[in-house]
Amino acid sequence: METARPLAGRLIVITRPKAQAASFAALLEAAGARVLVAPTIVIEPPPSWAPLDDALRRAREYDWAVFTSVNGVAMVKARLSALGLEVMALGHCRIAAIGPATAEALSAMGLKSCGRAG
Repeated sequence: METARPLAGRLIVITRPKAQAASFAALLEAAGARVLVAPTIVIEPPPSWAPLDDALRRAREYDWAVFTSVNGVAMVKARLSALGLEVMALGHCRIAAIGPATAEALSAMGLKSCGRAG
């Protein structure tokens, strides 16, 4: 018996960064799609970490920390470590996540989001 391939005959363009596209492409291909990986953004460090570093050092002054991507969570985690700060430096803030993957990344970091959008 042939497996259902609901995306057969469809071309799907994935615009995620190349390193993050492989698993999604495999799922789409398994469903029958032809996949074109065409990254439209590159994840790279900013020219200066100073604004983020300053915000992380002053996290107790903020009511909310809003994370819009898994990449943002990873960057904040790396900067906290580089500054010698614990994750709980953000413990005073209410934490929001855009999307379930971002919420999961925060949870893995030890932060619980109080809600998510998306």
